[in-house]
Amino acid sequence: MTLKLGLRTLGLATVALGLSTATPVAAIAAPADLGLNLIAQAATQDRKTIGDIQLGLDALDYDTGLIDGIMGPKTESAIRSYQDDNSLPVDGVASTRLLTHIQRNPKSQAVGLQPRMRDDFEDGDYKNNPKWKVHSGDFQVRDGFLSIRLPGANTKDDEAGVGDAVRDLFSSTNIGHQAAISQDNNVPSAFRIVATLLGSGKESVRMHMGPYIGEDVLKGYRLSYDQAANGQLAIVRRKGNDSTVLAEATNVTELGDGRRHLVVWTRDRNGRMVVTIDRRERLQTTDNTFRGEFAGFSFSDGAGTWNLHDIAIYEAR
Repeated sequence: MTLKLGLRTLGLATVALGLSTATPVAAIAAPADLGLNLIAQAATQDRKTIGDIQLGLDALDYDTGLIDGIMGPKTESAIRSYQDDNSLPVDGVASTRLLTHIQRNPKSQAVGLQPRMRDDFEDGDYKNNPKWKVHSGDFQVRDGFLSIRLPGANTKDDEAGVGDAVRDLFSSTNIGHQAAISQDNNVPSAFRIVATLLGSGKESVRMHMGPYIGEDVLKGYRLSYDQAANGQLAIVRRKGNDSTVLAEATNVTELGDGRRHLVVWTRDRNGRMVVTIDRRERLQTTDNTFRGEFAGFSFSDGAGTWNLHDIAIYEAR
């Protein structure tokens, strides 16, 4: 039979295997089961392309909403704005041709759009491409995100142990009571970390993430959040056994509201760091304690459940 390749899946708007009319794909005669596999592969590829376009446009200060690979109204509006600004046909379509144009744009070259590490978990696996190392806790990939829970977590565990984020998360290098995962691709000294996160818990959620040095995934720079400590968000420097809060904000309630949020953390070559949530600046500071490349990136769950929907790390220029 002849299989037409248009579909609606994974919450995406109707798309085609070729991603747009700019990359047409002919209809394929195939058995039904093979056809379903092709459709699934097409949807995954399309979502990855949309996610890459969102990342590229975000770096160029176009508001695409979340980095989630879903073609929503904000993403379409951002694409149209980019197309208009660059004298392209304005159709709002997320195509491979558009992605290539964004990547080759001189402005994109200036900010750096080649990721050191990227994972959208659409392959259903966190153990390969790239490979994550689990230190403790329960991890599952489902519906295109990494679900992170404490070791043996249940509702009671999630409600326990609230307190100051820095004191509790960095009081020792023992991560046995946290759900901790790391990725050992080198992170540049000047970096741009882009993550779509969701935190949820009955009483509180806590986490910290960031680039680490050496073999200790708690040492380096950490972005720490504790909902129960008055919505505390902090950039923390951990060197040896000492932890120093470099910047702090309170009443940052959105990271624990059970919805997805876009977190972007940048550090330039002069050590200036800025953290935004949903494109709203929350923290800024300057620190040059660590000048070389970091060993990798880690994420630790201290309370509640966290979903990591997308993570990308770039070298800032």
